[in-house]
Amino acid sequence: MRLHEYEAEEIFSKYGINIPLGGLAKTPQGAKKNSSEYWYTSST
Repeated sequence: MRLHEYEAEEIFSKYGINIPLGGLAKTPQGAKKNSSEYWYTSST
């Protein structure tokens, strides 16, 4: 089975699986901020 990322996210969300968010950091401080906001909790 081949899935696109958005399809996998929909399936994970449907079953209450947390999805890691992506983000671009240009500085170490930005990376630290992104890492603290990294997980999306599904609302099921």
